[in-house]
Amino acid sequence: MAVSLNTGKGGLQFVRVENEAATAEVSLLGAHVVSYIPKGGEEIMWMSPKCVFAEGTGIRGGVPICWPWFGKKFGISHGLVRRFLWKYLGAEEISSEETVVKFSIDDFEETRKVWDYKFHLTMKVTVGKTLRMNLTTENKDERPMELSQALHTYFRISDVANIKVCGFENKSYFDKVNGANDIKTVGNGPVQITSEVDRVFQNAPGPFRIVDAGLKREILITTANSNSAVIWNPWIDKSTTMSDFPADGYLTMVCVETCNAMEDTRTIAPGANHTLTAIYTVKPL
Repeated sequence: MAVSLNTGKGGLQFVRVENEAATAEVSLLGAHVVSYIPKGGEEIMWMSPKCVFAEGTGIRGGVPICWPWFGKKFGISHGLVRRFLWKYLGAEEISSEETVVKFSIDDFEETRKVWDYKFHLTMKVTVGKTLRMNLTTENKDERPMELSQALHTYFRISDVANIKVCGFENKSYFDKVNGANDIKTVGNGPVQITSEVDRVFQNAPGPFRIVDAGLKREILITTANSNSAVIWNPWIDKSTTMSDFPADGYLTMVCVETCNAMEDTRTIAPGANHTLTAIYTVKPL
């Protein structure tokens, strides 16, 4: 096992993990996974070449942590913690093929200005033959905490025309492209992306699969403590409106997000905790 703490883009610190099964990299800004490469395979994370690496700004690509809300609230998109530095708590070698790295953040003055709750949040990243992420919220306040959240993962794909997203067959979703109250249902086949897609699925615990004929692989997504999911691709017009997103970026990425969103919002009692889990497994086609 090799775990190192390095200074990288924007002067930010990144934890790099190398073991016999995979390599991965996590930024201390947002406890944000920016890379995962299984041994003998290719990168599964998509990162924007126009991404701004700076404290106070979310990283575009990889796995943004949307917490304690998903979507826009108080004029802020996808919560607070992806914009702040987390503490690196260290690494543990489970085996020569499995390494755990941990990060945490607590409420402080800047978070309480917007969201006045006491909390302790941990991100546990297990790097091995699979990539496993456990995001645990502890309610340190004296009031119940209503929570929506997402692991907003950007997956790298060969070309949007080459992929199928499976596991959403016959599932209902809120179509946010046409307004959040527009409810539709997927047909019997997989989701194929031919225009802007922003779908929030309910009663969707997974598993899901991204089948990529171009890269000759599938990415299996399994979850725990999640009953909602999102598929997102900004397509042509929206790509040009985001300063940190290349105009052709929509061709080589798709977000399939593990969530507690909309009807899947959770209430955490004082002193209680909740762990949202996503596991990614790469398999050849």
